[in-house]
Amino acid sequence: MTDLLTTIQGYRRDQLTSPGLIEIRSDIMRSAEVALENLERRYRDSGSEAVMLDHEALATALDDLQEMRAEIVWQGAYDGALLYHMTETEAAAYDQLRPIAAKLKGESE
Repeated sequence: MTDLLTTIQGYRRDQLTSPGLIEIRSDIMRSAEVALENLERRYRDSGSEAVMLDHEALATALDDLQEMRAEIVWQGAYDGALLYHMTETEAAAYDQLRPIAAKLKGESE
């Protein structure tokens, strides 16, 4: 868990200092999702505050990372910029946001 949290926090730090999207290994994100599910299950079973804190730390780091990336995807869609290293979900959002951004700017898509 500590290694995974450290990795996610590292991605978060790297994303914070990067103007574009950084590459994130998909297996790390899958591992984080599985870890969150396991922590949730362990907390339900045990009621342990330590487990709850681990869950909260990992969930917060992931939320922060996803929020930063969402802002970059929106800005890229608005500016019409090419973005690299998007996840499938981010690419789908980008495709949906492009026409919305064009309408907001008074352009036709």
